[in-house]
Amino acid sequence: MKKRTLHLLPNAHIDPVWLWNWREGVTEAVSTCRCIVELMQENPDLTFIRGETWFYEQIQEFAPELFSEVRELVESGRWDIVGGGYIQSDTNLPDTTAFLHQFETGRNYFHREFRRKVEACWSADSFGQSWGMVEIYAAAGLKYYAFGRPEAWIFPLPRPLFHWYGPGGSRLLSYRLPLDWYAIERNGMQRRLDDYAARLQEWDLENTALFFGLGDHGGGPSRRHIEEIRRWSAAHPELEVKFSTLHEFFQAAEAEITARGPELLPVIGTEINFAQRGYFANCQKIKFPYRRAEAAMKRAAIAGNSAAAFLRATAPDLKQEWKSLSFNAFHDILPGTCIESAAEEQRNWIGGIIHAATAAEFHSLQKLAARIDTTVPKPDEPDAPLAVPVVVFNPLPHPYSGPVEFEVALDYRPIWHYQGRAAELPVELLDENCRPVPFQRLDEEHNSFKTVPWRCRVLFHGEIPALGWRKYTLSSRNHPHTAELPASSPAAYSPKDGVLANDFCEVKLNPATHALEIYMEGREIFGGTGIAFETTPDAWGSWGCQKETPDAFLCRGTPERWQAVRCITLENGPERATLFLEFAGKFSRLMVRLQLYRGRPAVDLDLRILWNETGTRLRLVTRRAESVTYAIPGGELERTRLGDVPGGRYLILRYPENSFGIINDTLCGFGNYENCFGVTLIRGSRFCTELPMAPDQSPERQPADLGEHRCRLSIVLDASACRRLAAELEQPVLPLVCDRHTGSLPGRGGLFEHFPDQVKLLDFKLDEHGEPIAVVQQFSGTPLEAFFQFTGRKAVKEQLPHGKIVEVRLS
Repeated sequence: MKKRTLHLLPNAHIDPVWLWNWREGVTEAVSTCRCIVELMQENPDLTFIRGETWFYEQIQEFAPELFSEVRELVESGRWDIVGGGYIQSDTNLPDTTAFLHQFETGRNYFHREFRRKVEACWSADSFGQSWGMVEIYAAAGLKYYAFGRPEAWIFPLPRPLFHWYGPGGSRLLSYRLPLDWYAIERNGMQRRLDDYAARLQEWDLENTALFFGLGDHGGGPSRRHIEEIRRWSAAHPELEVKFSTLHEFFQAAEAEITARGPELLPVIGTEINFAQRGYFANCQKIKFPYRRAEAAMKRAAIAGNSAAAFLRATAPDLKQEWKSLSFNAFHDILPGTCIESAAEEQRNWIGGIIHAATAAEFHSLQKLAARIDTTVPKPDEPDAPLAVPVVVFNPLPHPYSGPVEFEVALDYRPIWHYQGRAAELPVELLDENCRPVPFQRLDEEHNSFKTVPWRCRVLFHGEIPALGWRKYTLSSRNHPHTAELPASSPAAYSPKDGVLANDFCEVKLNPATHALEIYMEGREIFGGTGIAFETTPDAWGSWGCQKETPDAFLCRGTPERWQAVRCITLENGPERATLFLEFAGKFSRLMVRLQLYRGRPAVDLDLRILWNETGTRLRLVTRRAESVTYAIPGGELERTRLGDVPGGRYLILRYPENSFGIINDTLCGFGNYENCFGVTLIRGSRFCTELPMAPDQSPERQPADLGEHRCRLSIVLDASACRRLAAELEQPVLPLVCDRHTGSLPGRGGLFEHFPDQVKLLDFKLDEHGEPIAVVQQFSGTPLEAFFQFTGRKAVKEQLPHGKIVEVRLS
């Protein structure tokens, strides 16, 4: 064997937000960079690695002369640009599309400013590694990956260097820090070098990397570190000790593998998780809006780019919003492990993303709607109000068949001659061909003029083309055209108090157990346990337990079942039946709108949580599953009984006799525990602490999630529909009230469609010439042939491998 080489990788991990706010993070980024440059000028052999576009943007804006010096160091090869993304994100919670935009932002910036192609990713501090990240990194052009967590005592590996394969077969040459972490104390360099030297023979590698620097708030290597390294190196001539770069280390490792054979390294083909699991459901005041911001950005991008390609118009510029979304995925922001004042600022920031994305989507759809014929039928009488046209947009690449709900003003003034008999007002709903559509009248959202009709809210079953639209008109007429429900699709209804039913199931509240029981063909689908809400003791800090004590992630404390204190039937079909339920905990309340729709294989729960608990967590619980398939960033993964795990937009619970799905519009924590399956909705942990605290300890230190929280989740009765319904929950159809005008486009049309259904549209973007590109991934288990059709163009056929992220040009 050649002389062993110890590659020393100076770095400075900088949390832009953690025990401080983003403004202090900006200052530290500039200060650290200045110190590093000065140190590198003093030591001509010193190197440095630094990732994150955000870091470089701060230097470029606030210290341009320093940025020029960094550029020179990059050109000399001593300053190594790593990571490739906008920020060091959490690697379990964000959506695949958000990750792709993060790396696209970083890739474009580093090429523009430094003419560098980044191939080595460095994730110092994220709390575990999702399996699908391999496919995301591969799609971003990354070949190498170095990371710190989970540590060796949590997730042992045969060697620190290994091949990591993703669910689609992509491969990363990966390195997990084998000892300690990325930082080091001022007086710890010699001890760290001794520890590595003692293990080199065991690892049996010619090339090993040692990360060092003061940083967890900037800092980087110190002069004392460098002095100790020089003395230690002189005393160990049997080793080559050198300041190196991450790219240089991996390239040396590749050469070693070539020389010694591929069997040198172990192969890992699963997730590398978990660490500090409490963060999966901590600080939902950040997680809930972040998830909605992701969905809003995806909608805005798909709507804007598809409409622009079709209309030959300019697409909305969302670059800054994608940067903002990426920044808020940082591994101490999205996990909710920062201080309270910083968390409040980030929530405000996320709210701005949601508004900007919503406005961009509206702008794009309004331009498209301006081309659609939205003329309406003539009224019965000369002075009667005109019908209101509503164009319903479907943002998904498959036809939508399901409930559509909207509310409009029927006149410019309340309709006084129906005062006291508002329900008798005749209303007509027509489709684009003036055919009547059966519908259900709903209670309007407002609480004014309740005895006088003015506005009208309707619910009906709509059929909307893929990534397309359909026009409906709503009006009040003396002699309205009406339509009956099709006999093939029974209504949703409430046969008696506390019970809902449709053609798929019957749901009822069990007053003895306070559980919601779901029956199909006379059997309770969860073996009689139903679903219930409970609080479980959880005194652990923001991260859970730093030492990964099983009690922290198995929820072994005695639970408290929440009591149902109210049950009211709100709606009784035919399109939807709804129960209003209220559950009481010790100090908190939960209000649930439990809903069944005609023809929909799901039980929908709209939750409003009024949370006032400390040292506990709120869970939805049901029967423990044999295994669970989770949507994860970049893929899907089956897990068994692991306690707390991060989940995604959907999961499928498998039992010996059946399977069911759970979909949600938030970022919850999940767990297949020793005696149940649980969805953690809220944790009553204190802000930014690693220490457990009893509920009555330090009452002045408030828990992170006091107050009101709203989220939606559904129990999907047909597991094969889980992925589709999850997409429809996250990207619902959008009714847009329009003005009345003629147009060149018909009242029904679509822009883009792909099939088969196993193909998932991750993004829809435009190239530099305005030509459309679909970014897709499929999880059928085998390669499949897919077809893509953009309006007015020849269909594109593509062979898609299982699990890989693929760009398909539609021109």
